[in-house]
Amino acid sequence: MLAKVNVWRIVKTHLRTLRRYDSGRPAVSDWFTFLVLPVILSIALSACLDIRSSDAINSLITVLSILAGFSFNLLAIIFGYQGKIKRAIGPKDKAKKQYIREIHGNISFSVLNALLCILLLLLLKTELKVTLPSFTLGQVDVSGIELVELITFFLLSFYALTLLMIIKRLSILFEHDEQA
Repeated sequence: MLAKVNVWRIVKTHLRTLRRYDSGRPAVSDWFTFLVLPVILSIALSACLDIRSSDAINSLITVLSILAGFSFNLLAIIFGYQGKIKRAIGPKDKAKKQYIREIHGNISFSVLNALLCILLLLLLKTELKVTLPSFTLGQVDVSGIELVELITFFLLSFYALTLLMIIKRLSILFEHDEQA
């Protein structure tokens, strides 16, 4: 029933890109960069910033919508040129084909991540109308809205790092094409 909206494959494809090319094993530095660093950033940002104002939420939603739109457009362009790209690469260059598949997976994931961020930001915006439950984490009392804010900061940090990775990968791909 939910097969048409199951996005787990996109998440798995993205996470598989966080591996070393030489061994295929998980790259510890990538996992640190894309999981641990966003956790640290989200905790620091939650302590320093309050994004619950309507203006901040509206601005973030606007920026995310534009970036997600650009990313979605890039996906459409890659899909449109897929046959041409495969012919240009040739059958022998499997590494480049894999790289393009990974870029496609990263872009798909970034669109998904942006949508999730937008949904959480909308939840933060409706906080005045909806009461989220509070709970205790160890000895720290955490309100539901603080948890949503923390998760939002995590996903925003994760999104920014993923976009930087996509830009770098596209740059490397174009550099190699110019040298060939």
